[in-house]
Amino acid sequence: MSNIARDDFNYARRFEQLTHLLSEHKALWQFATFNQADLPWREDYPELCNWLDSQSVTDLLSEDSQARIGQFLPFVSQIEALTQLDDFTLDCLTPSENKDSAEFSSVPVHFSHGIGGRKWQQISAFFAALGPAQQAENYLEWCAGMGHLGRLVALKTASSVLSLEWQQALCDKGSTLAQKANVQQDFVCDDALGAQSATHLTGKNCAMALHACGDLHTALLRAAGEVKTPHVVISPCCYHLTRDAHYLGLSQFCQANLIQHGLEIDKDDLKLAVKQVATAGAREQDLRELELTYRLGFDTWLRETLNADNYIPLPSVKKSQLNQGFEAFCHWAAEQKNQLFSATDEQVTQYLAIGKQRRALLARLEAVRSCFRRAMELWLVLDRALFMQEQGYQVEVGIFCSAQLTPRNYMLRAVFEK
Repeated sequence: MSNIARDDFNYARRFEQLTHLLSEHKALWQFATFNQADLPWREDYPELCNWLDSQSVTDLLSEDSQARIGQFLPFVSQIEALTQLDDFTLDCLTPSENKDSAEFSSVPVHFSHGIGGRKWQQISAFFAALGPAQQAENYLEWCAGMGHLGRLVALKTASSVLSLEWQQALCDKGSTLAQKANVQQDFVCDDALGAQSATHLTGKNCAMALHACGDLHTALLRAAGEVKTPHVVISPCCYHLTRDAHYLGLSQFCQANLIQHGLEIDKDDLKLAVKQVATAGAREQDLRELELTYRLGFDTWLRETLNADNYIPLPSVKKSQLNQGFEAFCHWAAEQKNQLFSATDEQVTQYLAIGKQRRALLARLEAVRSCFRRAMELWLVLDRALFMQEQGYQVEVGIFCSAQLTPRNYMLRAVFEK
């Protein structure tokens, strides 16, 4: 199933298969991980649970954990097959991770200065995978930031680019960079979620968005579908950043499937699609593990204090603050909840130990749940593809870069059929 010709690819059929799979096995992925006191599948999958109990957090975070879980859940291989798509970089000049590659030899050396290494590589890969949209006469860059993508497109195509960004400071910085690069790139400061944002699509031959979050990229698809923008190219991200408490479906086909399968998906479920953090460095991963342990340990104290049953979320914490130790974290966290942390040294040690135990359980839960991550993400991307098909577009969904550059590497390319 991995090398299906695009002309023969039936997105509706693949979407139905994924809907059935997600619905049939929802007990394995649709639950609040932080609220579980034990593995909820001990009766249904005893061998799997026994194996999970024997694994350390490090083991479960390893790259081969999903394959090992597949020994107990045969349908994991079906998920892998269903989520295989064409690699868009195979039918275009592919930039290597070296910015001096042949494809980008005409890009000035200073062009990528100030852009993070992986971000520059993502931008380069996105441009290389634009396909027919590389021939567009002009472009609208949606949620542009400083317009790095638009600036590269303007340079490589010699076409004009209008970059839409809601922060004036970023527009000003982007304009300065565009002038230095001597490209046809203008900025407009506007809210992509505002009703008037669609007016910026007027007369544009291509609309593009690299990692526009949630409602931001769906707003672009709706607006482009309404005015029939000839080319639309996006790489979606952060599907859970939406106003709706439950996922309603963008396409009519998705809406019907949700009803047919009795599948209800909320924001927490949508977070599953973006759980993978393959680009995090070792230091970042270690800090994430420490933070999770601290949060779970403190949550135990907070639940006892407030007589609560469910996990109580905390705001973001500066990673440097974690170096002060668990007790200091508890004092900070208690302040965030208008509480006064009070515990003996023995109790602090106990809460930290409970945090470690809960972290181990969380790793076991997430190891199984993550087997469905790619299925959920493709399901969401295909809903967007089906929506564009319903608007009269010819659509392709594929991969525009490796997961090492970004786990959010699905791309949707849509061309309006006049």
